[in-house]
Amino acid sequence: RVAVVGASLGGLSVSNELHRLGAKVTIFELCEVAFHHRGGALGGVDVNLLKRIRGGSIGYQRISGHGHFYGDLWTYLNEGLPDGTIEFGVTVTEIIGADTNTPSLIFSNGTQREFDLIIGADGGKSTVRS
Repeated sequence: RVAVVGASLGGLSVSNELHRLGAKVTIFELCEVAFHHRGGALGGVDVNLLKRIRGGSIGYQRISGHGHFYGDLWTYLNEGLPDGTIEFGVTVTEIIGADTNTPSLIFSNGTQREFDLIIGADGGKSTVRS
């Protein structure tokens, strides 16, 4: 049971790797909606690295070595995960027991969920990496 806090490219990448290794991954994302329409053009992409992260081939036509839309990359990585992996509109307020074998996430609604591993991929305004 792995929690990834943050559903941007970093969170999706690590989630794809862990999923391919057999882990049950849940991603918690503060934003209410998916990122498939987000962002603008990005520069060069290591297509071979993307293949290794997600596994298989780059079947998605919009992914090439040079210049692409952030949302296309996000969609490609998201499609490598099982449906329901990402929980949108979730605010993580803290981690407790980070130095134990079963750390827990605390959410803004007061609930708590236990995991075997928690990964902070929630960007510059991180609530879990501070």
